[in-house]
Amino acid sequence: VPSSIAPPSPAIPSIATPRTFLLLPHGTMSSEGKGESKTLKYFAAMTCEGCSGAITRILKKIDGVGKIKCDIEKKLVEVTGTMDEKYVTAKLLKWSKASSKEVRLLS
Repeated sequence: VPSSIAPPSPAIPSIATPRTFLLLPHGTMSSEGKGESKTLKYFAAMTCEGCSGAITRILKKIDGVGKIKCDIEKKLVEVTGTMDEKYVTAKLLKWSKASSKEVRLLS
């Protein structure tokens, strides 16, 4: 047995060390370390279930969004979570432009 081969040093990390990666859609931010949950309220000129369904589908894709409530009669959208407010607003404004329906942040 050759004496020049030494056992691996414990100071060298193993390449098998598990690592975790968080893959997010373009433009979203991780909710880790963002702090407390908040609720954003928007006026959205929804006229039917199709409008509320489209808004819900858009918002579900955003990292940090926890709860979505669409009230067609009151034309109100409430979004609760640790999401980035500017990104949520930008996505709803994009829907507004595509649907020719008004959207504005209330609180």
